Amino acid sequence: MDAAIAGAFIMTVTMPDAASLGGAGAALHYDAEGRHITAFVGRETAGAAIDPSWLEPEEGETARPIDGGQAVGAPSLLPMLGALHKVGGRLSWAKLAQEAEVLARTGAPLTRDAAKALSRLYFPHFSGADEIFGTSGEGAAPAGTIIRNPMLANVFYAIGRDGAGVLSGGIAGHSIKRLIADTRRRPATLTLDELGGAVPTVAPPVCVALARSALCAPPAPTLGPFVLETTALFEAAAPANPTGLDWANILAQAHRAAMADARYYLGDPLKFPDMTPTLLEPEAIVRRAHAIQADQDRGLPGAMRLRGTPIGMASGAPASRHIPTASIVVVDRHGSAVALSLTLTKPFGAGLAARGVLLNAANSAFDRSLGHPGIVRANAVRPGARPRLDLAPIMALDGERRLILVAAGSGGSDAPAFLAEVAIATLKFGMSAEAAVAAPNVASSHRATRLEIRSPAERLENGLRDIGHQTEITALPSGLVVASKGAVGFEAAADPRGEGAAKAKPPATWRALDLPKRGS
Repeated sequence: MDAAIAGAFIMTVTMPDAASLGGAGAALHYDAEGRHITAFVGRETAGAAIDPSWLEPEEGETARPIDGGQAVGAPSLLPMLGALHKVGGRLSWAKLAQEAEVLARTGAPLTRDAAKALSRLYFPHFSGADEIFGTSGEGAAPAGTIIRNPMLANVFYAIGRDGAGVLSGGIAGHSIKRLIADTRRRPATLTLDELGGAVPTVAPPVCVALARSALCAPPAPTLGPFVLETTALFEAAAPANPTGLDWANILAQAHRAAMADARYYLGDPLKFPDMTPTLLEPEAIVRRAHAIQADQDRGLPGAMRLRGTPIGMASGAPASRHIPTASIVVVDRHGSAVALSLTLTKPFGAGLAARGVLLNAANSAFDRSLGHPGIVRANAVRPGARPRLDLAPIMALDGERRLILVAAGSGGSDAPAFLAEVAIATLKFGMSAEAAVAAPNVASSHRATRLEIRSPAERLENGLRDIGHQTEITALPSGLVVASKGAVGFEAAADPRGEGAAKAKPPATWRALDLPKRGS
């Protein structure tokens, strides 16, 4: 537990495009003694001032994104880490924040992904982010540049002294409130009460059966239920010994069906009826799987209709295929484990930094469709609501409720396909963690079935087209870090396409970190 929290702090320094104390996260914790999993969701909460009119295009615009100060929700990542610490943390906050404080003060190298994102952004003057990263857009700092953030180091010092509540009040809280209100790019209002009132969800996970095991993920508003739906649909529809073409065809259709359901049903269960448990009932999975054909792709499906669905429901717009995410997976010598993913929703969040803390762009994850009378959307802009969180770590337990798989990785609507692939490959077909995470990726979150470029998946294109798939060859990095139970202890692996790393210590103690190596 302590290693995961300290690792999360470090990732906010080394991976600033994806992770921040002012962002979001979701986690699973496995208690080896009690043999049970607990889910933690730290999604930002929209302020009372948020308004659907923010989506209405201005003159000359075809669409209007929610960005700038309007994009910032009240963060609950730090309170979520505080909840994790209460469950199993042993070290003091001062110890947990110490390395991140030193790293922020002395500097960390800009990662390849962060440098690429920085070159495509523009930080206005007085945004706070410009003081940390210098020039953005053309002429931005290249990968490897040492980035120092002494103000963030001071925040870590405050965490070590005062604990996980430092962003909800005091100097940091007032700085966040003032920056959002005074920014030149779409200023907004977020009160100190709203900053202090953003609390994490701590709940049982949602689970489905897979190959004599229980596969579990965090509940809504994360993508967890739809990772599980993708996996369950594949198992229900695939032949016992699928060929490569079968695998790509069935996985693409299962992923597409699950994401159609996500656009329809995924929202904040505290503000909108949560239909995801009904979606995962065995009868619903069997009914949904009947539409998946081994010899024909029927294209983009509609959402499955469920009893109890609110009148006037409509699907939302497709979500981003990829959102920057930082993930860490840790297990201790007793067999307890944590899988944790962090995000700012967009690269560098809203492009605002208060006291060195980058602020999220959570409100941009609400559905972008304009409202119409009588139309209801699960992920609509609502004051006090949490937008959908497009990431989800997973864990699997065997029949005796012992941990056999942990995985976390990239976010976005492609994530369910990547996580389902790894779960199916390891749990159903016995592949090692290394082989599963390196296998060619396939995803189909909307219309096209996308196949990983420069991989054996490319050879499936003609066969998929013959049965009706629209195909696209593209890069598909998963960003996964995975650990699965092997013959002797756990095997750990990280996506070879990315900047992550994995380490395992036999026989049963392992640790996998999605962290760039620290610079000198």
